[in-house]
Amino acid sequence: MLILVSCTGSGVSDSNESQLNVDLSAISSDAPVSAKRVIFILLDAARADHFGCYGYERNTTPNIDKMATKGAVFLNHFSQSYATRESMPQIFTARYLGKNIIACYDDYPVQVHDYPFISDADKKVMLTDIFRENGFKTAIFSAHAGITEDCPLGESVDEFYDLTKGKGVRPNAGKVLEKFSEWLVANRDKNFFAYLHLMDTHFPHVIRADNSEFVDPFYSWKSSFNPDGYFMRRVSGPLTPEDGLGFAPVEFKHVNAIYDGDLKYADRLIGRLWELIRKLHIEEETLLIITSDHGEELGEHPTFGHTGKGAWDSSYHVPMIFLRPGKIKSERIKGFSQHVDILPTLVEMFDLSVPREKTWDGKSLMPMLSDPESKIRDFALGIWVTYDGGKFIRTKKWIAGRFQKSSTQLYDVVSDGRQIYNIAKSNDNEVERLFRILDGETAEAMERWENAVINRPESPFVINFSKLTTICKDGFFVKRDGHLSLPPPGVWEKASSLTARGGNVENASEVAIRLEAPAAEYEVCLGVVHSYTFYGSEASKFVAAVGNNELKRFSTEDTLTLKERLKRGEGKRIVYIPLGTVNHKDEKIKVRVRPDTESDAWVRIQSVMLRPLSGSGNREGPSEEQKNKLKALGYLK
Repeated sequence: MLILVSCTGSGVSDSNESQLNVDLSAISSDAPVSAKRVIFILLDAARADHFGCYGYERNTTPNIDKMATKGAVFLNHFSQSYATRESMPQIFTARYLGKNIIACYDDYPVQVHDYPFISDADKKVMLTDIFRENGFKTAIFSAHAGITEDCPLGESVDEFYDLTKGKGVRPNAGKVLEKFSEWLVANRDKNFFAYLHLMDTHFPHVIRADNSEFVDPFYSWKSSFNPDGYFMRRVSGPLTPEDGLGFAPVEFKHVNAIYDGDLKYADRLIGRLWELIRKLHIEEETLLIITSDHGEELGEHPTFGHTGKGAWDSSYHVPMIFLRPGKIKSERIKGFSQHVDILPTLVEMFDLSVPREKTWDGKSLMPMLSDPESKIRDFALGIWVTYDGGKFIRTKKWIAGRFQKSSTQLYDVVSDGRQIYNIAKSNDNEVERLFRILDGETAEAMERWENAVINRPESPFVINFSKLTTICKDGFFVKRDGHLSLPPPGVWEKASSLTARGGNVENASEVAIRLEAPAAEYEVCLGVVHSYTFYGSEASKFVAAVGNNELKRFSTEDTLTLKERLKRGEGKRIVYIPLGTVNHKDEKIKVRVRPDTESDAWVRIQSVMLRPLSGSGNREGPSEEQKNKLKALGYLK
């Protein structure tokens, strides 16, 4: 049996703890029929330096620590991205760059997440597909709202169990492991691969009865934190040595205390699962892998969550432990390992058959498991193209990173273990040397990614307001009496969005929105901020049309459940209203919009979404002309 326990991504927690009560009365005391079993548990946003077996002083992971003494601990294991959306394909396809395999969040149905201009090469392979094609039963147990039955990862398995109840609720480890334990007992004699996604260590970090062990009961946290666990102050900008932590020490201590309590809760449930495995007499056939898709910022730099703004161990250094009693030696392995190495390791360990044409970027870790003093590389790296793009490289002495919206960073991890002092400007030669190594290692992946560009999108994408051309023949409203002045009814105001108020006016101003996109047939959707969220009215209303079609009235009331979701705090701010279709060729797409003259409702236009309706794109790859056009439009870096 193989168990993988890993860590990654989001939501609202469900605090009722499960005891993993499973009826074992009908189970024979004899060991079950020999079978190969893989249990892959992903614990979201768990960072290595908060595990006892990685040197943490607080008793956060007593069960995992005990198990780790009997297995191999990879001391220098790194994720290849700071975010779940990027890490999941890196883990499951062993490639540095690849298309998204989990569901798109409602708030972000945009191109940078789903890569509508990228068609994955046919040589890609998925970990779940490999096991299924090798005769393993495959299943997913998900506490993550983005890992759904109809996402590419969910579609790749035989059975899918959605523990979020379809409402965005974030069930705790007890709920997930209780459901899986029942499944494990029923399927213990089968070859299977089961993936469990736990969310306990992901923000927001909220105090509960089961995670408050380390919290100072005398600290008045309500002056700094919202009830939902988010910090009240927005902190930004680079951290300098004079800034300290950027937060009050008690605030930093409070966040870490809750995080540690979340981790200890998950550890307790993982320990109970291991006890169940022992009761089933299958522990000697069990490989337990504990890892995390990315780390978690807890106020160090100063940021919370995972932002991809820095070259910091807290964002990328994650635990990974292999436990297989009697078959893997107890060792502390110092060589570098990466998430892209997991798939090739399992392929070799279980002698799985994979078509010859399938390729990956990772390397098998079997040599390091056989000889803990060996190594397969001298560094770890990360790279992603979404969220403005970024990359980093980590060696024994240095960690260097370059990000789209921040300066180049270099830290000496030997003398500056928390990565506080950015010394990139005074070490230009070292920075360039490290990036030559990184770029050389990822050159093939980048070339494959560029060659996967298609000239026709395959999934919906959003064009934000900054890239829209807006024309109003009557001119836009300009504030003259300070920032609180509002446009009169029927007049458009242009700032970082377009805003207008309806009213009983004879000649409401019409605004024309023009945008460029690759030639294709699209459904055109207007991205409107629901007025309930900024002016308190029940709905946004407006009149609009695509091209020269007849103007029609639209309202966010048409999105049925949206209003109630917003009142519960569960809804999204931006609503995408379908206006009509267009068979777009060479000219710009045009959208015409007027304020509603039959009511005083507000409308605020934030973006335009295009949903491709036909064609799957050019899988032969784009011409240089097509590629340059996509870059000019901002759809390809």
